[in-house]
This record gives sequence, structure tokens and C-alpha cells, in this order.
Amino acid sequence: MALKHKGISDLDFKERLQIYAAARHTFRTAILKELKVKSLTFADMKERFAPINPNTLAYHLKRLKEAKLIDDELETREGSTRHKGYYLTAYGVELFKVEDLTTLL
Repeated sequence: MALKHKGISDLDFKERLQIYAAARHTFRTAILKELKVKSLTFADMKERFAPINPNTLAYHLKRLKEAKLIDDELETREGSTRHKGYYLTAYGVELFKVEDLTTLL
């Protein structure tokens, strides 16, 4: 039996606050909007957001991942692992239905 996705409103206050803090940043919002269209690799995002510093991009992706708004997919083949890309999670998709982020709090 598959686990049912809890909606953002079902999360505890600390988790909702983490989502709010991650989503209200202008650059992270831009990342989310790009991922709403399709999944992207780190290299894709570096190109789209040039001249972004790779460390800055990695930091913002980490914050979005910690907030469970995005995740990444890895592929392992013949003993090596490669990064396939970042994508919106169910919470990331749901976030686009929220008109006022303060309602998360």
C-alpha cells in the first residue's frame, strides 16, 4: 500500500516555516518556476542562471531540497552513479497552488 502524500497544511509548523523560508527567496522562486516546466540538471541550471556562481546555486538547491520542495534523481549503471536532474516534489507542485505564502504559517 502506497503512502498518501500529506499536504503542506498537514505538516507541523516547523516544516511549514522551512517551506516558507525556502520559497520566499527570489532566486529560489526562479529555480522552482524552471523546475515546474521540466526537470533540470545542475549544468542546465548553471547555464540558465549564468553567471551564477556554482557554489551559490548549490546552496540554494540544498535549501530547496531540505524544505522538501525539490529532489534529485541519481542513476547507477555499471558501478558508476550519475546525476539525472532535479525535479519538483509533491510539495513543490502544491506550492504553486498557494496564492499567499503567509497562509503556510
